[in-house]
Amino acid sequence: MTGGGKDKDVVDDDVITTEVATELAYILPPSPVDQPTPDATSPSPPSPPYLLLLAPGAFIPALSYLPLIRAIRSATPPSLRKRLWVAVLKEITVPDPVKGKTWARDGYEAAVKAVKEMGADVTSGGGTPRVFALGHSVGAFLMTPVVRESCLALIQLGAWHNFEETSLQQFPRPTLTIIGSRDGQAPPISMALAVKELYPGTSGALSGDSSGGSSVVAPGSATAAALGPLLSIVQKPFVIIKGMNHAQGGNGVVNRERGDLEASRPVEEVREEIGRLVSAFILLHLHSDNGWAPLLLAGGSSEEGGEGGSGGVGGEEGVRGGVGGRMGGVE
Repeated sequence: MTGGGKDKDVVDDDVITTEVATELAYILPPSPVDQPTPDATSPSPPSPPYLLLLAPGAFIPALSYLPLIRAIRSATPPSLRKRLWVAVLKEITVPDPVKGKTWARDGYEAAVKAVKEMGADVTSGGGTPRVFALGHSVGAFLMTPVVRESCLALIQLGAWHNFEETSLQQFPRPTLTIIGSRDGQAPPISMALAVKELYPGTSGALSGDSSGGSSVVAPGSATAAALGPLLSIVQKPFVIIKGMNHAQGGNGVVNRERGDLEASRPVEEVREEIGRLVSAFILLHLHSDNGWAPLLLAGGSSEEGGEGGSGGVGGEEGVRGGVGGRMGGVE
């Protein structure tokens, strides 16, 4: 598929619905093997669905993100995977920032409406809609204001944080930033320096290597003093995947004209690692319903899960397991 073209239906182990809305490329319901089966003997109501909304990078075909989506679904525990819906916006081909913001907002509203019509109401129960926005490159930048108003959390993949909205430190939603050490379009050194400026006191730039070869930038003493060391890294984890370039967040085609570099790791391996990180982050924040945002804005502190903050993952112990076990660990 070329830029601006119409997505084709894909027949595979994924179920893809096209033409549900002009703003959307496709929707992936939970796979048939993962969907919950009615149980007349169970008194418990079914767990509510949640939505991963993916915003592609500029000029990158929406279908190029299918392998990444599969990696995320594969890394997601079955109990959550059966509730996971995915919607992908149509590729953005207009660099105009005003139209880009409209693309993001309209796409969000279309996705929430579309999955509701298909039986998955991510707005049920009140509070913040159960939506996680994953943006690649400019897609993340444009989704930031939408996340601030209407999502549980933001995942930035190969992207600069949108400082037009607010600083990363003050942004009231949990934000996972993932970039590659070989990313020539969102250089990791510049990004790490930006984080160091946001979190004064960060010693070194990186802390902890995972088996997958990633590192986590740990927030420094200033942020830890305001939020608590555990809360700060749970809220704003910053991960550099070694050997990953900018293209591997999307279609894998290196854009040398824009300065991207050749990757030193296979794209399949990188996608698996991204999948594990995204899955862990969603697990941490799925039940938060904005529970941490007041602490961020007020400068409160907490080192424990607390009510609402990490429900469903076992409080502090569960959070440590998710961050330490899946996100590489922070010392």
